Amino acid sequence: MTCRQGNFFSAAVLLLFTSTMLLMAIFHWGYSAKVLQFPVMAGSLLVLCAGWLAVRSFTASEKELDDESELFSEGNRRCSLLKRALWLSAVFPLGYVFGFIVGLLAFSFAYTSYHGLPWWQRILTGFLIFAVVYIGFYELLGVPLPIEPIWMRE
Repeated sequence: MTCRQGNFFSAAVLLLFTSTMLLMAIFHWGYSAKVLQFPVMAGSLLVLCAGWLAVRSFTASEKELDDESELFSEGNRRCSLLKRALWLSAVFPLGYVFGFIVGLLAFSFAYTSYHGLPWWQRILTGFLIFAVVYIGFYELLGVPLPIEPIWMRE
């Protein structure tokens, strides 16, 4: 798969995921308009990012896209579509099985570790992400989150 295709499919997966979650929140879970304000704002940002990635996949030169790709073997590069999809899909099972607090912290720590951030930035990023999501969704909007690990739920 070329980098151009990988960027486009990453944008498509991000757009599909965001749209699905927002539609499920509206039609399946029946959240009120007040509860949906924050997810719609966050989802809009994700849609804009997906749109930018899709546009960029067609407008950027092949050299620019190659420079952003991963080194696969000596002289060969590849786009990291599979890794992007795995990272994106890992956060929800972690949060459901281990509980929201441990799952989100573990995900953010693993993601920042993979990208080589220093220890203090890994810890700070994990707690900032947790604080924003916990305060924004759970406290302010009252969205039910699986706080406890799966083995502690009734």
